[in-house]
Amino acid sequence: MESTDTLLSNVTLALTGTDANGHAVSATTVTNASGQYSFNNLLSGNYVITETQPTGYGEGIDTLGSQGGSLGAQDVIKATLAAGQNGIGNNFGEVTKGCIDVLTFNDTNGTGTFQAGETGHAGMSVTLISLGSSGVFGSSTNTVVQTVTTGADGTYDFNNLAAGKYAVEVCSPTTSGLSFTTPSAVSGTAGYWGQNQNCWDGNTSNNPGSTDICYKATNPSTGSSSGTGLLIGDWNENGNSSGGEHTIYCSVSQAQAILASSDNGDARYGVAKEAITGWLNYLQTGTCDATTKADINTAVQWLCQHSSNQTTDWSGNGSLTLNADSHQVAYSSSDWHSTTGTYSGYGSGGFGCGGSSGSYTDGQTVADNLHNDNSENCNVQLVNVTAGPCATVNVGVQSVINSAACIEGTVFLDANGNGVLSAGEKGEGGVTVTLLEMSGSGHCDTTVATTTTDANGVYSFENLAAGQYQVTYSNPPSGYAFDQNNTGNGTAGYWYNHSSLWNGTGSGNICYSVTDPVSHSTGTGGILIGDFSHNGTGSGENVIYYSNAEIQSILGASTSTGTSDARYIVAKDVISEWMNTLQTGTCTSQQQTDISNAITWLQQHTPNENYSGSGDGNLTLSASSYACSTSSTAWSGSSYNSNCGKTIDGSLNNDITHTSVTQTLTVDAGQCTTNNVGVVQVTGPGCQSTNYWQSNTSIWDGVHSGNICYSVSDASAGGKPSLLIGDWNADGKTGSGESTICLSATEAQQILGCTSTDARVTVEKQLVTSWLNVLDGNSSSQTQSDINNAITWLKCNTGNGSGDAYADTSHQMSTTSTCFSTTVGTNPDAAHSGADYGQAIFNALNYYNTTGAGIAHDATGALSGDVVSLVGLQQYQSNFMHH
Repeated sequence: MESTDTLLSNVTLALTGTDANGHAVSATTVTNASGQYSFNNLLSGNYVITETQPTGYGEGIDTLGSQGGSLGAQDVIKATLAAGQNGIGNNFGEVTKGCIDVLTFNDTNGTGTFQAGETGHAGMSVTLISLGSSGVFGSSTNTVVQTVTTGADGTYDFNNLAAGKYAVEVCSPTTSGLSFTTPSAVSGTAGYWGQNQNCWDGNTSNNPGSTDICYKATNPSTGSSSGTGLLIGDWNENGNSSGGEHTIYCSVSQAQAILASSDNGDARYGVAKEAITGWLNYLQTGTCDATTKADINTAVQWLCQHSSNQTTDWSGNGSLTLNADSHQVAYSSSDWHSTTGTYSGYGSGGFGCGGSSGSYTDGQTVADNLHNDNSENCNVQLVNVTAGPCATVNVGVQSVINSAACIEGTVFLDANGNGVLSAGEKGEGGVTVTLLEMSGSGHCDTTVATTTTDANGVYSFENLAAGQYQVTYSNPPSGYAFDQNNTGNGTAGYWYNHSSLWNGTGSGNICYSVTDPVSHSTGTGGILIGDFSHNGTGSGENVIYYSNAEIQSILGASTSTGTSDARYIVAKDVISEWMNTLQTGTCTSQQQTDISNAITWLQQHTPNENYSGSGDGNLTLSASSYACSTSSTAWSGSSYNSNCGKTIDGSLNNDITHTSVTQTLTVDAGQCTTNNVGVVQVTGPGCQSTNYWQSNTSIWDGVHSGNICYSVSDASAGGKPSLLIGDWNADGKTGSGESTICLSATEAQQILGCTSTDARVTVEKQLVTSWLNVLDGNSSSQTQSDINNAITWLKCNTGNGSGDAYADTSHQMSTTSTCFSTTVGTNPDAAHSGADYGQAIFNALNYYNTTGAGIAHDATGALSGDVVSLVGLQQYQSNFMHH
């Protein structure tokens, strides 16, 4: 007893025993104000002093007095008293008990911390667990003290607790629609076990209480039982696979590596992580429900079936040797998605998969089922109770509805090509947006929802659980592609606006050190296009070198048809394609062919050959006598390898442009993630005039090689090379929903050269020109509408309904005819429906063939091109506003 101790009054004590004369003795007393007590006038004898434990105090240390004897149970002193002896100092020590105040609250702001204004949540199950001598949650020394339910105000107080370590476990029914916002101190997830290795690494010295949930198991590869590891599936915990058990052994270091690793595209990692997590949860709690046990067994069997030399994959070679194992399972494979099959026993002597053959299910289901088993249903907080003020445990909850996340955004016409939604840029409707959720293995497999953007380009997915998702955007407007970079499909505009990815000045750049073929210096930045071996020198390969400055200049150069050197068009696209191969680390045979063709074509039309980039600067395009016009045969006629520049660039453009883009997004509880995606008009080789197509029939007559035309099998073609105008799916036939006009190549040539004043023929001439420009890679949704309108109008104004006005000489139409130039009726759209207004249709097609832009609003809402120069357009402007 110390001078600072508190002396307790009114504590009851009892004396029992037998004196020296054999008489029974029994007496009681209470302590005085000074905490003292005494039993007087006693004969020698054997006595027992028993204290009645005072309310509100815990057991302290009792002290045997001067008379001798021994300490009995708690609060009991056995005294042996001699004749004439006084027994002094028989003291009973008490300690003030501790307490825990628990609050479960509605976490309206999702911070996990109780704040002013937030209310309690009633009806939550709360279990108090004494951790016992180990001090470790989940060990055999844990005992349940009490299970209660929080009151109307969300509170419950645990009082009169002995000092020590406790766990407060708050659980929510799975049907409650609640999720915990306060982080749990003990969580049975892969992340938890990866961060708390000291609980299971077999090293008791680094774990409070000197306990560890792992035990020694036999390594089936070496036969050694000296080390600690995980023998997953060893349900009787004897350290061996026996009694038909299917097991996989994993050393502690290998388990740690698997929990911390990325999967490198191997789906087995996802299953292995969940199997290790489930097994550690079982070892920690000592219990496993039938569903989880079955899921762990299935995971073991699936891993056995999909691993070579199974008994050494984990124990002998580490981490399932996933990087090198020929049994890797891709997330796109049927073994992951849908296949079920059979497994056979592996190993010998009861180790390995063991047991007899059986069936397994697909890996995705295996991983997802285990992930659900391992997910948190309860929140555990660890508390150290001491005498004095109560410990406080606050656990926040939030309804799934209130904590729901969302993904929203806009698909927009990216007028400035910077990939960012800017002021004045308009949304694009009708684009398909598909949302996929990440599975338990961290890969997207399940489609959550699919929607289309509204008239303003807006889309949204509501009431989502927090986590990772993938969003796929597809079906852009005809003639447009996504300019947000879908890895490996960056356009020239994308690479121009993202120079930090390739300029070699920052970390994570896709470029590598190359040798300038003129100065022979290395590490100066730039790209060596055609260096497919990536050795930086292009040794033995046909290459072109561009410095960083030249790349930026070429990518940003104007390539408007008729105003610039056509070599810029090819250079811009071959640079973009090379960047894409560097980004993905792969180059298909088609890409390699297209890049090689472009290099050779540029060298043929640039002085100083493969030194053109570095020696003459920007290919000396602005001043070189080698400048290539888009009307030259080098561009549109026969050139390198019977391929003109236009054909080579068209193939490159097909590689680069993309009609879908997929992006991974992370959403937080209660938050909306905004993701905007831009579309840009696909740059085709450039629209050409009627005279151009009349003078260059070899490009489209269906006879010469490299033609832009395709085989037409429609009955109206009669087996001849033909144009099937309006065949938008390019299958050579007039399909369901299509309206077409079929012209043989000879008829088309005659129409292009015709000087007839028949108003219908003027429209037909523009129609043939437009269709050839479409076949040449210059299409848009506006153009498709105008061509369809022309087909309908011509069919309405030809005697046999064929639409071939040139052949229908008996129904010629004057340009002053009301069918061509006069408004009929009050509906402003009647002109563009095809029934009337041939002049309006002529104007639209002529504008497209002249500029390649079509009649369309640009990002600011104005009409593209020189509106004033359009003959008669002002009269019909209200009709075109619907494009």
